[in-house]
Amino acid sequence: ITCTSKPCTWNKGSLKRDPLVAAGRQYDSFKIDVIRRNVFDPRPTQHRNGPSTRMINDFLRALQKTKEIPFAFQGLLKIQYDDFTYDNIDFTIFKYLRRELYEYLLQLKPKHHSGPYELQGTTAQFESPLYRFVRSITCTASVCHQIAHFRSESAKKNFLQHQMWNMKGGESKGMAYGKTNEPIARQKYVQDQMDPKHSRGINLHTKYPGLSCSHDGWITRDGKVIKVLEIKCPYSLQSVDPNYFDSFLQGKKLQTFYLTRNISGDIELKEDTIYYDQVQMISRVVAPSKKGLLTIPITFNTTAWANLSPKLEKFHWEYMAVEYFARRTTLELNPLCLP
Repeated sequence: ITCTSKPCTWNKGSLKRDPLVAAGRQYDSFKIDVIRRNVFDPRPTQHRNGPSTRMINDFLRALQKTKEIPFAFQGLLKIQYDDFTYDNIDFTIFKYLRRELYEYLLQLKPKHHSGPYELQGTTAQFESPLYRFVRSITCTASVCHQIAHFRSESAKKNFLQHQMWNMKGGESKGMAYGKTNEPIARQKYVQDQMDPKHSRGINLHTKYPGLSCSHDGWITRDGKVIKVLEIKCPYSLQSVDPNYFDSFLQGKKLQTFYLTRNISGDIELKEDTIYYDQVQMISRVVAPSKKGLLTIPITFNTTAWANLSPKLEKFHWEYMAVEYFARRTTLELNPLCLP
């Protein structure tokens, strides 16, 4: 939008012959998603800050007195990244800030507590600023398989842009289907099985401050948690009983599906899928559809977790914690790695 009342000369390519000032015209191709990305801030509300009213007014006054350039667009500086380098002082600062971030994450735990815990004030999930903040700066269970199998710096950059700064992708049909049907599946499980204690907040562990997960409930016995619930609603089986997935899916869809049937006829979760790594923090998976409910017990695999957890901790320490302060991926630069 121009800051003057002069005609929008850069819009001469429009089909209309009398272009108005930019503020007076509507553009169908304008993506509202751009605004959402520009204003996205993962920090808690009380920690956010923006330009003050005085700063904005000073800028507008200075702009009005500018005579050398007729349009604000011509005053934009071209961003150069050729000299975007760091020295040892910068590395020292980033390492200090990283340590401060870990200290903050450790302070989130209840007083005198050790082990796993649910973070208070996060049961509203994405409506909770604290939930969004912690989820954006930690390695969540839903992406742990992806993190453990990175092959390039560009893959890490794309992941950080999406996970930390909400710059990539959107909600797919499968994600929308799962979000709609998970509450239905949970209620069905409660009716058919045991009554789980609902847990909608984000869960952390004092031993792994850089890791987090948000499961779908837990089952208690004599006051102790014996099973944790994770629900998956496969979009590909929305009209099929999941107990008969291998009769419906064919070819490549069956090969890439996360369930398999062993020689005994029992349904199992494949160990090389993203969900197997995810449920190493949990112990039960429910796969529902409109036609049925499939419950699969998953035991905690100490060997698999011993192989997975160091990769997650290493990535969070060397990349995510540094990116929170360096913000390189927001400039389309590869992330900075600090051992």
